[in-house]
This record gives sequence, structure tokens and C-alpha cells, in this order.
Amino acid sequence: IIGDNPGTTLQHVVYPATAENYAASTRNGSVEVQKMLRDNFETCPSTKIVLLAYSEGANALGDALCGGGVLDVETVEPGQGLGLTLAVVAIILWGDTRFNTSETFAAGTAHQNGLFPRPANESCEYYAPRLQSYCDDNDMYCASGDSEEVHISYADRYNTKSLEFCELEIAEGKVDR
Repeated sequence: IIGDNPGTTLQHVVYPATAENYAASTRNGSVEVQKMLRDNFETCPSTKIVLLAYSEGANALGDALCGGGVLDVETVEPGQGLGLTLAVVAIILWGDTRFNTSETFAAGTAHQNGLFPRPANESCEYYAPRLQSYCDDNDMYCASGDSEEVHISYADRYNTKSLEFCELEIAEGKVDR
């Protein structure tokens, strides 16, 4: 994406990603994503933002955009309600623990929901035209399976499809404005 789009920059969301305190960690990540989106939009309102996240990061990103949280930790308000998603043109989630097979943007081969499936009141359907969430059968986190190998190999299987989707969305420039 960076190589094909001159002037593109990469930003990492810094938060204490940890399995030991997963719920608080994902909430912290969600808050940091919302802060990053707010800062970027205020600094450069004409920018196009592509969001990519994997595993716990996908959970945090999804909660930042769609609201919610896991394991009885204070929930996060949906990003679109806060005006934070005005510049987001594409979103890719790989191995999201909140994967829900009923979502229209569900991609991959999974037939089972993730460990913490996103309920209807925290749906990400608002983003469906610009969102793909990949989860494959037997993934231990996003499909409640028993394979860590499936979980750690999304880049091998979906990097090209994800890149093509993002490039198309960048070219079309679909945003909330």
C-alpha cells in the first residue's frame, strides 16, 4: 500500500497488548485507535485512512469503530458516533476474536464464531462496504477451533486479496463525508 501510494505513512497503535489482561488491553487499544483517528482527522481532514489489524489488534480496532468490549470491562463508544471515522476508506481484520459468521463482511472459510463474537448491538455493518474480516476454519481464536497455525498464517493466505481490496477502496475514496 505504501509503495503504491506516494505520500503514504504508516502509524502503529501503541498499547499494552497482552493475553494476561486481555479485556483491559483491548480496551486500551480501542481508546488509542480512537485517539489516533481523532488526531489524524484534525491534523489532515482530507486524508484517506486504511486500517489493518490482526488478532487482539483486530478486536481493539473493531471495538474502536463499532463500540463494545469483552469480559465485562467498560465498553467503548462506537467511533462513527464520535465522528472519528470520516476519513476511513478501507478496513482489514485478520483473526479477530470478535468474528461473527453472520456479518456481511465476514471473509475466509470459518463456520464458527470467535471467542467473543460481536453481538448485533455492536455490529460493524455500518462499515461493511469498506471492511473485510478474515477468519478461517479451525482458528483457535476467531473460529473457536484448535489450531494456532491457522491463526498465525493469515498474511500467507490473504495478503494479496487484502491489498487488492485496500487499493480499490483507496482509488474509489469512499468516506463518510
